[in-house]
Amino acid sequence: MAFLEASAAVFLLIIFKVLTMRAAVPLVNELNRTLSEKPKVEVSIKSDSIPELEKMKNEMEARKYILENIMSSRTYTTARLEDIAKLLPENMWLSELRYEEKVDKKNVSKITRYLNLKGYYLINERLGDKGVVDNFLTKLKEAIGLYNGMAKADIVSVKRMEMEGKKVANFEIVFTGP
Repeated sequence: MAFLEASAAVFLLIIFKVLTMRAAVPLVNELNRTLSEKPKVEVSIKSDSIPELEKMKNEMEARKYILENIMSSRTYTTARLEDIAKLLPENMWLSELRYEEKVDKKNVSKITRYLNLKGYYLINERLGDKGVVDNFLTKLKEAIGLYNGMAKADIVSVKRMEMEGKKVANFEIVFTGP
């Protein structure tokens, strides 16, 4: 009788072990997946002297400060593009739009922005082309989303020409600023 009870106990222990292993498999898989998604940032500490660790701490704080400055000064181009699309006159179209931001390597809080607009507009025979680009530039300057962070706006050129038998003018506008 003792042998049968011991055999039943061992059998039940084996069944419980199999059931618990099956229940633990999803948890182990989730742990492995979570560990694989963890960012792999490594800091190798070759020395444990206090001055070396202080120097490393200061370097990391400087990098953090640089990244914070870059992130706080970033520009979203969506508002700029929306303003251009809203303010573009009916008889005008853009052929090139170039936006650039450069971070100064010596002073990371200084970011130079550059926006170049090139395009054409159809010259109205009755009204002429007096001030079309000037009016467009004035409206762009008044737009908060576009002119934000740009200290200077200039008309680089306006040239008359014929395109497919119609009188058009080619223009270029440049916005720059810190």
